[in-house]
Amino acid sequence: MELAPEPGAKASLDMSMTMGFTIRIDGDSVPVAALPPMLMGMEITVDEVTDDAVAMSFVYDKAEAGSGGPVMSGMQEVQEMLDTLVGVSGTITTTRSGAYIDGAVDLAGLDPAMSGAMDQLEQQLADLAVPLPTEPVGVDAEWEVVSSIESGGITFCNVASYTLAEFDGDSYELDVEVTQNAIPAEFTEGGVPIELKAGTGSLNGRSGGSLSLPVAVSATTEGTSTMTMEVDQHGSTVTQEVVVDVEVEISPRDAESST
Repeated sequence: MELAPEPGAKASLDMSMTMGFTIRIDGDSVPVAALPPMLMGMEITVDEVTDDAVAMSFVYDKAEAGSGGPVMSGMQEVQEMLDTLVGVSGTITTTRSGAYIDGAVDLAGLDPAMSGAMDQLEQQLADLAVPLPTEPVGVDAEWEVVSSIESGGITFCNVASYTLAEFDGDSYELDVEVTQNAIPAEFTEGGVPIELKAGTGSLNGRSGGSLSLPVAVSATTEGTSTMTMEVDQHGSTVTQEVVVDVEVEISPRDAESST
């Protein structure tokens, strides 16, 4: 399963994401406004291929609220926030075998209220990278990859298990299971001191692609993450627990092409 990306190769993807939040402060639930489903489109381009790495860039070219879901109050405000996502760009770098090395998103001009969603998007971008084994494998082969990613000032350690469900010599389908643990840390958000005490997460689903790109071009996943933090509020410390449930579906908008 040797990757064979060429500079100039492109993929246009649509990403449908549904997020749900549960927040508890000192054990008491806090009302949280429901978010509508979001549909985001992006174009990924292979910029450079070396013996060691593949450098790619991407740009969001579409962002819509409520696609495929019920009309919710405040939809217009959510759409206005999403409009600021269009034109946001970034980079992804992987190894020649597809393992994620790093990535960055240029948040200039993005509505600050989108910061929580962008943390999830950065996680999804890392999940698009598919590390393939360097030894020959066949259908039903299994492998495990340990990696880390930094998002929002927090380092997450991931253990991903892959099973090769289908492979025709170019296109593949993988069953994926990921467990995640955050390293306890202290940081400041909006001028408020926060201490992350614990963070865990899990994800499962299926992703697919071809050997011409080191990222998946289709995926259906669902995951849950839980973060427990101590927050300084006006001189007193409260314990805040945030649970995020995410469902994501990624599909190619058109066939990959090379120029």
